[in-house]
Amino acid sequence: MSTQITLQLFKDALPIPVTIFPATFPNATVAIEMKVGTTTLHSDLPATTIWGYNGTYPGPIIEVNQNQKIHIEWKNSLKFCFFWPHFPLQLKKKFDKIGALPIGHRLCFPAQLPIKVITSNADTQCEAGTSSGTLDMEIPNIPPFTVVHLHGAKTHPDSDGWTENGILIDQSALYTYDNKDKATLFWFHDHAMGITRLNVYAGLAGLYIVRDPEELGLHLPSGGYEIPMVLQDRNLETKPNGDLTGNLVHKVEGRTVNYIDANNGSTDIIVQDGTMEFFGPFNLVNGKISPFLNVKRGVYRFRMVNGSNGRTYKLRLLDNATNIPFTSNILKQIGSDGGLFKNPITLKNNEIILAPGERADIIADFRGASVKGKKLNWVNIAAAPYDGTDVAYVNPKTLDNDPLIWNALRQKNACVIQFVVANKPFPINNFNMPSILSNSFVRMTHATLPTNHNHRLIALVEETKVFKDSNDNPIPDPLDPSISLTEPMLMLRELEPIALGEIIPVGEFSVTIAGLTYKSVASMFYDPINFIIRYGSLEVWKIINLTGDTHPFHIHLVQFQALGRQQFNEDIPNGNGTTNSVGASIFNITLIQSIPDETLLDANEKGWKDTIRVNPNEIMSIAMTFDGYNGKYMYHCHLLEHEDKEMMRPFSVLPDAIVDKMNMGSHHH
Repeated sequence: MSTQITLQLFKDALPIPVTIFPATFPNATVAIEMKVGTTTLHSDLPATTIWGYNGTYPGPIIEVNQNQKIHIEWKNSLKFCFFWPHFPLQLKKKFDKIGALPIGHRLCFPAQLPIKVITSNADTQCEAGTSSGTLDMEIPNIPPFTVVHLHGAKTHPDSDGWTENGILIDQSALYTYDNKDKATLFWFHDHAMGITRLNVYAGLAGLYIVRDPEELGLHLPSGGYEIPMVLQDRNLETKPNGDLTGNLVHKVEGRTVNYIDANNGSTDIIVQDGTMEFFGPFNLVNGKISPFLNVKRGVYRFRMVNGSNGRTYKLRLLDNATNIPFTSNILKQIGSDGGLFKNPITLKNNEIILAPGERADIIADFRGASVKGKKLNWVNIAAAPYDGTDVAYVNPKTLDNDPLIWNALRQKNACVIQFVVANKPFPINNFNMPSILSNSFVRMTHATLPTNHNHRLIALVEETKVFKDSNDNPIPDPLDPSISLTEPMLMLRELEPIALGEIIPVGEFSVTIAGLTYKSVASMFYDPINFIIRYGSLEVWKIINLTGDTHPFHIHLVQFQALGRQQFNEDIPNGNGTTNSVGASIFNITLIQSIPDETLLDANEKGWKDTIRVNPNEIMSIAMTFDGYNGKYMYHCHLLEHEDKEMMRPFSVLPDAIVDKMNMGSHHH
């Protein structure tokens, strides 16, 4: 059968990953292997090679109870092995050169990353196939280097997945999870230094559920009525005739330039901006392209995570028969990243926004007469890259004929999943929504914070990167040879205040807010650790977004609450809007709100979070207490292409006495 680029929507049923219950294992120790596997992304496609936890994509669901300590042995088994009776010395030397690992009577080769990595132009980024771009030839040489991070959980630093603590082939890392967190949905995924975007894209992701007595007492939909959903997008290789092969392609936007290299003469190249996001043409849920879910006329619980590299989802419910928005409100959100809300929230127009890394706990009520026998489609309307705006109306059946919408979405198919509601005359009345979900939930506000807390300021900025030839000379821009070829590079910078009116040092990144000037003290991951945090202290972090895109901001170790947003107007002096003549980036900010404005938060952003969207021209204020463990952790943008390219920084949590002894006392207000 010929497999065409246009795949039939809603052809395959939504698969449900298997669940592992560690309590049933001796000493609550579970072994999980990172292995090469295969999966079928769509029934009309050939098998796709993936890297998966236990060789599956997504990986298994791990379900635990609160305070149930478990141990997981994460083992890197990303290899291919063959029987070999003996190893002559001369052959062993050859094997060593190509990375073979003679083990007993086996000859094992490191598995090659099952992805073709392509840089293309903007018009072809979301086209299937590899012909319209430049292939990265270094990817096959990257060894299977893996790190596991339990996203959202409060874990000891040795079990958090420090990005450099890689697990090599036939090595294991034994992690301990105390599971002191409230009932919620976490997810585990790869976190390897510089290649997180590729390892996660290859399939290394899975769900982790924590239960507690408070949640169990609500008698929420369970069993076949509790549905996990991992949302991701992918691109695929094509044959010369246009048929899809099923092989994974990671294609990002670059820029085609022509320049004269001092050694190689005139050359056409596609230059990749290292922080350009991945957007793929195919939406997947639990590893299937646009699947369907048969639902009874009852109440369901959707446990959702956006596991995409770079795509934000704003899901809108459409009636399949008319392709217009479904107006009956059947969806309520009961929790976010860190667990249950105080009260349920009705999702206006049945819409929910999930940036990469964010989770949502959704109750879907299919009992009403308005849904009986209907097919309802969740369609993505978020622009890509996401900047807080959406495409007002998307008709998936005419998307191909509307290039403006296609360009805004960077996706030819906006359909994510279809719900097929039973046509039975009587509903199953099996659940009544409680008005109070969590008596233990306490909402923090700017007004109720204790006066003794520390402030941090982090800037998201777009810097200018100058490209150079093989002799380290700046490359002239073909559009204007009098200037150098440059590309924007997104950076994450830690700032500290200078005195009012102080002269800005030459070459220093600076932001002026209400007359107070801040300078950059750290940016690159390998800069010295600048955030030394007192154990048990409450801190308020302000993240100022000076870029044009929304960034999902993620912090390890803690759950935080958003205090509010402060919008601002931006005045950038010095000519071209990014840098002055000496390279100093200077931003003058005029705040629209003098303090964090809680009304600018979405209703579903007022719960416990570990990932929060920071929109352009705003300061996001978040508050959290650093307790549980001491040690070294990270925070970063959860657009994985950004995280891999300098939008990540470390921090340390230490006891008061140690901080004082180091003479690194933080400033409290």
